[in-house]
Amino acid sequence: MARDVLITPASTRVAFTDAGDVTTVLRTSNGRFEMKDSSESSFVDLYANDIVLDGDLTVGGTTTTVNTSNLLIEDPILQLAKGQTTGAPIVDIGFVGLRGNSANAAFIWDESDDAFAAIFTTGSGLTTGDAAGGATTITPSGYADFKAGTAVFAGDDVRIRADGDANSHPGFELSENGTRKWIIFNDYTNDNLTFKTNSDSRMVIKQDGKVGIGPNPSGPQSILDVYGNYISMGDGTYAAALGRGN
Repeated sequence: MARDVLITPASTRVAFTDAGDVTTVLRTSNGRFEMKDSSESSFVDLYANDIVLDGDLTVGGTTTTVNTSNLLIEDPILQLAKGQTTGAPIVDIGFVGLRGNSANAAFIWDESDDAFAAIFTTGSGLTTGDAAGGATTITPSGYADFKAGTAVFAGDDVRIRADGDANSHPGFELSENGTRKWIIFNDYTNDNLTFKTNSDSRMVIKQDGKVGIGPNPSGPQSILDVYGNYISMGDGTYAAALGRGN
């Protein structure tokens, strides 16, 4: 506790002293209040509605709430999971957005899957009692769409993997202005690789290497099945399609 309090009206200054240390509260001409210790050059500035800290700030406790319309951060690289500096990683890292009556959206590093994930979740990321994840983990209830421009994948043996749920059709779509032009997918009913336009199949490749080409080809029975009446020979002539062989 301070032993002495010095008030000097002429300078609008209040000084608290304790064992030789002086803490000064100064009201400046522009209406600011500045607080500093005698050994410090930094100030805590109090305006009518603002506080400016000229120095480092450490906040303890459990929850820090920022009730502002905008949050501006100069630091270009944010450090998350500050307490996880040693040992095996066990926490998910990222951001959760609340969406009212809809599932929350999150972008996280999923430690259990060792991958970044854009997900939906009922978790809030705040409390340890959260059934869909607590303060250190988030459990996905589904995966969100992700839109971007050009994507570049680099590294050794780079692959793009489409991992669908059971009895689904993982694949890739080529669209133009929102309209699907081509789709390449695995048909889970027979595990054929199927190439389709917007709705019609154009080529099928079976797991054993047999290929079917033409209007809506079904499962090919030979190395190459051509579906249709005629085949162009490339010189303006046509040959009748022979159909399936052995």
